[in-house]
Amino acid sequence: MESTIKQNLAGFGFDGTSALKAEAAPRLYLIEGGRGKSAERIADAAAKNTPFPVLCAILCVAGAVFLACAVYAMDAVRASTVANILQDAPTEQVLVASGDTIWGIASEHCPEGASTSDVVDWIRSRNSLQESNLEIGQRLTVPEPASV
Repeated sequence: MESTIKQNLAGFGFDGTSALKAEAAPRLYLIEGGRGKSAERIADAAAKNTPFPVLCAILCVAGAVFLACAVYAMDAVRASTVANILQDAPTEQVLVASGDTIWGIASEHCPEGASTSDVVDWIRSRNSLQESNLEIGQRLTVPEPASV
């Protein structure tokens, strides 16, 4: 396998056939004796320890289910609290003016403890609005703004 390396203006290059011959590296290694006693001991030890990974998997699934239930319960409590706040809030009538949006009106009339998004949903429901489009001169029932 003789080859000479030449340096030219483009960089290094090979002169000869060594660049064309590919030598395959061995991929399979045979170990004399096959699966011996030490391998059997390792397999037995692994078999004895299988409850640990299974237990970890069960605990992870149980933790995920518990977390999902806790988040769902907190969301249900929050939704019920917001519904009570908006249900018990005193209302007033608002006349829609030019440039008013349902989001802007809701943010101006947002009771303490409720988000603007919740108030938008409440206004749409209370006034039977299918869309958020408002007309100038339209009367809307909204919650009274939180006192400062």
